[in-house]
Amino acid sequence: FISAERCTVNAIKERKLRNRDAVLEKIAGIWQSEVGEVTKEIISNDSSAFLLYILFHSPLEAARTQAKESTALLGHNLIKRAVLSHQNLTLLDLHCFGPNEFEFEVSNALASQFENNMVDAVFWYHNRKDLYHAKSLTEGCMKSWSNEELLETLVGKLKIFPSNLVSECQRRTILPELTKTCLSGPAFNLDFALEATNQAISSQDEAERNSSHLISVWYEQKDNIIIRGSEILFGGINIGHSNVKLFLSIIFDPKNVSKQNAKLSFKRFGENVVESCVSHTFVGKPHLLYSTLLKFDSKAFAHLCPKNPKSEPELKPKGVTQDNNALLFSKGDQVIIHSLSNAIHLNGKYGTINEFNKKKGRYAVLVYKSKNGKPILIQQKNLRRRDDGFNSKLHPGNVADLENDSISNADSEESLPPLIKHNNRHRRNSSSSSSDDNVYIPSHQGTKNSLSSSDSDSDSDSVPSLQGRRSSASSLDSMPLLVERKNSTSSSDSSYEDSD
Repeated sequence: FISAERCTVNAIKERKLRNRDAVLEKIAGIWQSEVGEVTKEIISNDSSAFLLYILFHSPLEAARTQAKESTALLGHNLIKRAVLSHQNLTLLDLHCFGPNEFEFEVSNALASQFENNMVDAVFWYHNRKDLYHAKSLTEGCMKSWSNEELLETLVGKLKIFPSNLVSECQRRTILPELTKTCLSGPAFNLDFALEATNQAISSQDEAERNSSHLISVWYEQKDNIIIRGSEILFGGINIGHSNVKLFLSIIFDPKNVSKQNAKLSFKRFGENVVESCVSHTFVGKPHLLYSTLLKFDSKAFAHLCPKNPKSEPELKPKGVTQDNNALLFSKGDQVIIHSLSNAIHLNGKYGTINEFNKKKGRYAVLVYKSKNGKPILIQQKNLRRRDDGFNSKLHPGNVADLENDSISNADSEESLPPLIKHNNRHRRNSSSSSSDDNVYIPSHQGTKNSLSSSDSDSDSDSVPSLQGRRSSASSLDSMPLLVERKNSTSSSDSSYEDSD
């Protein structure tokens, strides 16, 4: 046994031995047939003769325990002979001796076994943790694979990212899908997601084609994105791609971009992309969307101006419900004033709506033939459209002014009694200070007069009639006004007068 072991060792060392592989295979066969399992006890474990015996007796055990030594001492051809000598082994088992040792033999065996279905071949490499060959095989064969095989299988399940993956997805126009796959699930890879996004917006045409899908993909990751000044962080990682950073800034911080990089953004991505990015942020906020887009380019987005003014939805009196007391008038409408209880001299007057005062909850009305020309704040309930068939009998105090002011010029005033003229002058002088003064004037000296109030929830007070009085110049100056009431309520806005 000792001599046989020595002869075996010498044969292994003799590299120039003729037909060396065949001779060593025959020697290994002698040890198996003549000695059998006892060989493990006879030959030293550190002897090359023992390695030769194990290789032919159990190639997978040799590959697991002494793969490098077997390759170095015995060579590739002898290892191949040992593997093929077992019926239950194939050339694919040569991979156990090292992923690079039998690369050609294994690849050919995979092509033969899977009939050129290289997806299964990639799985075979991946299951044996040989990612290098899995990636290499993918780079050479993925052009023939479907989109599902490329994204869901290769990237999603196997997490394999070959160097030409982005260019292949760009050729197939599936860069947004690649971005989504790289950002979600176990196949997370931020670098490839940023590279795919960068290629997807590399030009205006590319950006227009991919922006809609890309915006949705990145918006799903909004919880992971932090904007800190000019930096954008994704999960604490700074995004360095300038193009991608600008694109994401328009999506997540459009107000700031519209102030600092509006022209650059519009030039780089174009009108449609900018509108899509900002619109995704301001969903249901047309006025804010419009005002932000105008800062990018006022002409390009002028058509997006909302139909109603921004303040219009908010123009409703405080405490008024939308159903019962919606705004009835708009600027320029012709109205008739009625049912005022304090400034009754305005009842029956025509006016024009100037605007709605939100703070007061009233309309600013320019009264026809007003002395001071200031708008008067009047509640909606005291206004009616001029063409609504207004019935003056239902609203006392209107009759004097319904017919375009029956007393309308200086000539008609000369014919009035002195007391009327005096009170009219006093009324004109006081109207410039406040429209809340309500002056009741008797129609003629010496007749009985009483005050008619238009306030439906209070009774009117009677004024004693004037009898047997003769007017003179001296008495007119000392005579007080018959009735004069002042309303203590004044408008907080100096440009308006409050009617009631």
